Amino acid sequence: MKELRTGVPASNLFRALRRQDSSVGEVELCKRLAEAFPAVSSKAFDAIRRWLEPDGGSDWLLDSVMQGYLEDAGYLEEPRSPHRAISHLLDHHVPSDESEHEDAIWLLRRIVQRMRDDFGHSIKESVELVNCYFDRFCNPSYAAQINYSVQDIEWVFREEESGMSARVQYYVTLGSKVDEMAFIAWFNALVKKQRSAANVAPG
Repeated sequence: MKELRTGVPASNLFRALRRQDSSVGEVELCKRLAEAFPAVSSKAFDAIRRWLEPDGGSDWLLDSVMQGYLEDAGYLEEPRSPHRAISHLLDHHVPSDESEHEDAIWLLRRIVQRMRDDFGHSIKESVELVNCYFDRFCNPSYAAQINYSVQDIEWVFREEESGMSARVQYYVTLGSKVDEMAFIAWFNALVKKQRSAANVAPG
C-alpha cells in the first residue's frame, strides 16, 4: 500500500494485489489500507467497496478520491486534485459512459489550473478554493437557502473551466453575495480586461 505515496493509482495497485491473490477482496484491501495509513478517513473504505461493486465507480473516480483522502490525512505532501469536488459531483451520478467521469475529473483539474493561471493562487490554495465552492453549491440545503439550483456535472460541463474558475474566484475568494446578474457583469469585465492585456504588444 505504501506505493500510493509515490503516485501509483489505487485502481492499478488494488487490481495487482487481487491478481496476485484471488482471495483479496473488500475486507482485505481495507485492512491493508488501514494498516499502511491508520489516519485515513473511513470514506476511503467506502470508495473501495463501491469500486468493487459490479456497477461500481470508475478507476478514475477511485484514484482521485483515494488520493484526496491520503492528502487529507497528511500522507501526501502536495494536493493534486479537488477530491471533495469530485466526490460531490460524481458519487451519485450515473454516467452515460465511462468517459463522462474521466472528462469531469479532467475538467475539475483544469479549473484548479485556471485558478492558478488567471488569479495567481498556488495549486494548494486553488484545490481548496475549488473544494469549498462545491461544498457549498452541491449542498441542497445551501442551494435552498439562497434559492439556487444545486450545481451538478451538467452545469460544470456547460460553464467550462473559464466560467467555473471565475465562479470560484467570485463567490469563494472574494466572498461575493450570490447574485447571478452581478456575477455576469463582473465576469464580462474580467474577460474584457484579460483580452485587453493579451492585445498589449510586449515592450
